[in-house]
Amino acid sequence: MDKQRLIPGYLGARSEQELQRSRGLAGERTSHALGHGAAIYLAFVLAGAVPLMPFLLVDAGNVFPASSLATGVTLFAVGSLR
Repeated sequence: MDKQRLIPGYLGARSEQELQRSRGLAGERTSHALGHGAAIYLAFVLAGAVPLMPFLLVDAGNVFPASSLATGVTLFAVGSLR
């Protein structure tokens, strides 16, 4: 692995640990990796399925515009919610 890629991630995690320690939260677990991983996996599966759904639901002549519209609406909705 490239050290230049690993160092910022390590320093960011280390900085967050120091902040939690200074606030007295060092002993508490604030995240659950398995749950977060499952949520991210589900989000990717759902987001990846959106452009494919018109291929199952729309007639052959209008698939591309329907897929483009569904993708655009989904991206806008996700961006608005963040």
